[in-house]
Amino acid sequence: MPVRRRNLGRMFALLISMEWIVIASQTGARIFRRRPYAHELELVDLLENPKGRLRKHDINSDKPGRGFSPTSVSRHGYMASMPPDQAAALGFAREIAKKLDQGRTHNSYDHLVLIADPPMLGMVRGALEQQTLHRVLDVLPKNLAWAKPHELPVKLRSLFERIDRERPLRHVG
Repeated sequence: MPVRRRNLGRMFALLISMEWIVIASQTGARIFRRRPYAHELELVDLLENPKGRLRKHDINSDKPGRGFSPTSVSRHGYMASMPPDQAAALGFAREIAKKLDQGRTHNSYDHLVLIADPPMLGMVRGALEQQTLHRVLDVLPKNLAWAKPHELPVKLRSLFERIDRERPLRHVG
């Protein structure tokens, strides 16, 4: 009988386990909920980044500031450390990471799957806390921000099947 209880514990762990599927781009992010071995997705949250749709010169229309050099009497212009569109994308990636970190602290999910184009994926992963990174099951460097919600299960079927096949079973209790 102990073997049977242990198997029931594993099955129970799978039933209560929850994944968040994050589909992000510079213009927005959608967070979906998925139970293991299921292909249906339920929208949890929608984050929008209006600056992601603007052109570089529209994001920061002000000219860089000017200042005096302490060693001379001449003035010089300040240079931006990164282009404005990249700075806006990095700020949005930090906002996504904050939402995912909050979800982890509230035990809203057990595992994460991150899907974004490669630059955005790198920015989001770089902004996540270490404990949240440990919950990442898989990443897909692909831009699916344009996909409609009903199309996603079909487009992500092979990813879900691979995740479910390789899923680590955790014992609860």
